[in-house]
Amino acid sequence: MADKGYVGLAPKVVFCPFKGRGKPQWKKDANSAHAKLRAPGEWAIAQLKNRHVLRRLRCCPTASSEIVRAVLVLQLCETG
Repeated sequence: MADKGYVGLAPKVVFCPFKGRGKPQWKKDANSAHAKLRAPGEWAIAQLKNRHVLRRLRCCPTASSEIVRAVLVLQLCETG
């Protein structure tokens, strides 16, 4: 799942929303569903950036990925 900046990049691998104005309703519906699926991840990344969680983190990459996963889970629990 990617944003409109990745349109045309390996269409079978990266799913992007439709660009342009005057789209038919089915494309608008597809874009809406795409945005709903991307939103939790975007919110979690915004939380990480806003709170500077990883700025002073001094540990192995495995531990930092577990912290990022935990933030995503907490964000999903809060919004879901």
